[in-house]
Amino acid sequence: MIRAISILIISIVFTPKVFATNEYWGIYQFKSDLYKDHFIFTEYVRRDKENYFKDKNLDLIRLSIGGKWKTWTYMLGLAHVDFENGAEELRFHQFLIKNIKFNNQTESLIRLALEERKFEDDSYLYLRGRARMQFNVPVYKQWGLAFYEEILLALNGSQKFSTGLNENRLGAGIRYKSSHFEVMLYKTLGYIKTLKGESEPNWIQLQTIYSF
Repeated sequence: MIRAISILIISIVFTPKVFATNEYWGIYQFKSDLYKDHFIFTEYVRRDKENYFKDKNLDLIRLSIGGKWKTWTYMLGLAHVDFENGAEELRFHQFLIKNIKFNNQTESLIRLALEERKFEDDSYLYLRGRARMQFNVPVYKQWGLAFYEEILLALNGSQKFSTGLNENRLGAGIRYKSSHFEVMLYKTLGYIKTLKGESEPNWIQLQTIYSF
């Protein structure tokens, strides 16, 4: 089953029409244990149009406190988004994350989220739901493949967003993991629906996670 999913995702993502890249994403995450099952999580996201740190689209800084709830991991926190062309955003978020392992090898990650979004040029509070499924498939020692799909729903788009399904992300790439460090390099195909129409951007996405 996992092999079939891998072949399907690779065939979708790595088609000739997506070899051209619209953006470059860098996602740099840090996780530090606090006490018992609690931790602090920080994240810096940089999105560029031309190349990494060349033509800024946005900067995001996120701070979260997390812990365990039954078989799930939860995170609560806030983020600040600085758009190159657009109003700054303050974002509150609540995450639920579950890790599942198949045959002691292939890993699956389920992440559900609710975000409350406030823009400096708008008094309205926007709600967005997110659902992400990720598969990590080991190949050789610490190296493997990673695939993910994420669906984003604008729950009350009002005059700024298209209400309902307004974004979908499908990525495939390579993964390296050691005891304290993890890095993934994806080619991601996106779908975005706005009030003005639809688009299918794609980007290179570098994600690093350092745990200590």
